[in-house]
Amino acid sequence: MHAVLHEESFESDAGLLGAGAVAGALFQAFAAGSDAARYPAPGRMVDVGGYRVHMQVMGDGSGGPTVVLDAGLDSFSTNWYWSSH
Repeated sequence: MHAVLHEESFESDAGLLGAGAVAGALFQAFAAGSDAARYPAPGRMVDVGGYRVHMQVMGDGSGGPTVVLDAGLDSFSTNWYWSSH
């Protein structure tokens, strides 16, 4: 009988854990969409061969060199802010 109660308790705990994970995923999806609307990325999204790429153009186009900075390793373009100001 003790083993049966333990299995029921485990199933109950697993159900609560699963419900918590689903609630967390739903909240994250809602919050990410809300943040994207309130805080849009600077620049614009352009289509490059079927891929949407974020591009931010700075400068006056006076003939200086073109410099391309890429925020790699799952980083953000805003990390380059201090190097461009």
